[in-house]
Amino acid sequence: MMECKNDHLLKCYDIYQNKDLKILVMEYCSGKTLEAHLQKKKKIPEREAVDILRQVISGIAVTSL
Repeated sequence: MMECKNDHLLKCYDIYQNKDLKILVMEYCSGKTLEAHLQKKKKIPEREAVDILRQVISGIAVTSL
């Protein structure tokens, strides 16, 4: 399994799979989801949006190598 180290990614400890199902054993992350955060706020300041996008892009960049 490829190891991705990034502050914006959860750790994946193991992957189990059979022909019908794939199970990821991942680090627990407490708190609300990004979706819940955005739905509650309705609108976010541009600075916060930029920070969120930087984190998302940082995580995608590590996994897309």
